[in-house]
Amino acid sequence: MTEFKSIVDKFNKKYGSDIITNGLKPLEYDAIPFSSVYLNYMLHGGFPRARVVEFFGPESGGKTTTALDVVKNAQIVFKKEWEEKVEKLSASTKKSDKLELEKITESGPLKCVYFDLEHTLNEEWARMLGVNLEENFYLVSPDAQSAEELLDLIVDMVSSEEVGLVVLDSICYLEPMAELNESLEKKSYGGISKLLSSFFRKVTPYLHKFTASLLIINQLRDSMDLYKLYDTPGGRALKHACSVRIMFKKGELYNEKFEAIKKSSELAFGNQVLVKIEKSKISKPDRIVGFYKLSYYSGIEKESELADFMLKFGLITQAGSWFTFIDPESGEILDGFKAQGMPKVVELLKNNPELFNLYTTYINNNMIK
Repeated sequence: MTEFKSIVDKFNKKYGSDIITNGLKPLEYDAIPFSSVYLNYMLHGGFPRARVVEFFGPESGGKTTTALDVVKNAQIVFKKEWEEKVEKLSASTKKSDKLELEKITESGPLKCVYFDLEHTLNEEWARMLGVNLEENFYLVSPDAQSAEELLDLIVDMVSSEEVGLVVLDSICYLEPMAELNESLEKKSYGGISKLLSSFFRKVTPYLHKFTASLLIINQLRDSMDLYKLYDTPGGRALKHACSVRIMFKKGELYNEKFEAIKKSSELAFGNQVLVKIEKSKISKPDRIVGFYKLSYYSGIEKESELADFMLKFGLITQAGSWFTFIDPESGEILDGFKAQGMPKVVELLKNNPELFNLYTTYINNNMIK
């Protein structure tokens, strides 16, 4: 055994065999998909696992809605992974597998924990978006706990191996112990940055080890820098810790046909959510700007957004007001599917699940990554 190999073996024996590896250890789990095809496309697969992600932007921009969509899809993914693992372990005769089966049967699927620091989470909106509030969903509504106590709680939860996603909404509501009991007259600001630096050093190894994700929601603040119009609370530690930073902003309003509203008197049925990837360590920087359509009555408009995506990438063709569907595999015209006007295209996708699945499956398998 060489001296180098001896050093590596000694270190791994003391601290764990996965600390020093020969080559990059591949991530075992796929990303958590968004309900938005554009967001999946922009991030080359979806919301990343085992990472710190930041959603930021002005108020009413779509940050919390997108976070709840991540929670909904995470619950589906975690339950499926748990069921597959239970089935695999149940078929094994190994003693170690039987012990593992007992452990995960008791713990259940990975849990989603939502820290509602602003106390503004709307139960009706969350349910409409598809979040299961009764199963493997834990809501933390702090009273007067300090930032230190809440951040330590996050570290403890992630290190338990039973949590797959933590949402912190929003980070600017964290207040260090030193500032918590000060009067507003004497209060100083900025102490959270140093605290976050220590927190990320603690939590990041656990996120990676147990394939858990930390989603941080943040707000915009006027910048003191003459060269920047805005900035986000949390200092440089937060920006450095994030593998992905996404900015959300409210776009134009839509009517019930999801056509842009031109008259101020027209009733708004939904709005466009503009999305810009400010930083990504998980994907190529070739898809940084996009959007999705949000309905105030049904959440993310998957069919309407898919129709726009299909038109942009040639999966439907337009001649005047008529739209023709193209078979994504052969490139030939798809018989029996033609519509006049984009609202009719959306209607076809809604009324024909097999058509919707045909295109989403093709996009996920051939265009997303």
